[in-house]
Amino acid sequence: MTSLIKNFRHIIITIGILLLILGTWYFFSNRQIKEAPDRADLVLYGQSIENSEDYNG
Repeated sequence: MTSLIKNFRHIIITIGILLLILGTWYFFSNRQIKEAPDRADLVLYGQSIENSEDYNG
């Protein structure tokens, strides 16, 4: 009887670990980037200034 309880405990722990791993995978695989980094905006802004007619550099 005690071996059955020990086996059941190991099964519950294994199921819990698997659920944690699956939840983590689901969270990271369905994550979306909400906005672009600010540095990319600055690079594009700098290029648009250099290409404008008022740029004297």
